[in-house]
Amino acid sequence: MKFGAQWKQRVAELPESLREAAISYKAWKKRVKADADPLPPEDFLGTLKDECERVNLRFLERVRACVGVGPKRRRRRGTGGGYCGGSCGGGFGSGGIAPDGADGADGADGADREALAKTYAFAMLNRTCVYKLCKKYDKVLRRRAASPWFRGALGAGAYAFLNSAELKRLELELYGATEPCPVCLEETPSPAEPTAFILTCGHTMCVSCVRDLYGVRRTRGTLYNVLSYGRHRSPSVRCPMCRAPNPLGAISEMNIYPAEKAGVLMRLGAR
Repeated sequence: MKFGAQWKQRVAELPESLREAAISYKAWKKRVKADADPLPPEDFLGTLKDECERVNLRFLERVRACVGVGPKRRRRRGTGGGYCGGSCGGGFGSGGIAPDGADGADGADGADREALAKTYAFAMLNRTCVYKLCKKYDKVLRRRAASPWFRGALGAGAYAFLNSAELKRLELELYGATEPCPVCLEETPSPAEPTAFILTCGHTMCVSCVRDLYGVRRTRGTLYNVLSYGRHRSPSVRCPMCRAPNPLGAISEMNIYPAEKAGVLMRLGAR
């Protein structure tokens, strides 16, 4: 099935608010091919950036709505985590969503999982749409103008729906993950390393390796304070996987997975 047909099918499955915000692949495809002379790159990319800003705003609104970001969020009975009261910048306060429709330990209901799934599908649909449009435009233009911009936006985390801690967190909450830390190759999360840290670029590392990356292994204090200190002391640090600059960004509970371990960010000291 061609992407145009896939886009039509998948966008129809989204809630109305997300359908209205989705990039229209069909309309953009016609626009790219409409004239004998292709649009100048500055016009094409300028308008596409505006579309990405609009999609990004809706995506972040949905993420915050799905997870109840805000100081008034109440902890559900039986949850392992809790919201930090907004002092660390917001994040996922309760336990994760169980994969494949199973009931989570935090009692998350089907509506929660459905909202997360639709938001994730919205992000991935628009991400693929932008990628396809950039490739199509370069083919019409007969030179690479849009694809390098897309790769740069992806690597720099310019838009959360393309590549970000928020997008990775949705994926983890929906499907779960136990994967090796790309630095030490230890399974994370695991009994030995119970907490994974999600970088701003969307890559995950164990907390120990994040501290080593910033040279704060022996610095004492809460994890939030220690990493904040390391970030300001070493502003030139890059992600070991994609080389994205400033891989910590705004440190919050959003960066901790699984969610029930988020309390380590504010309450427990880094050792």
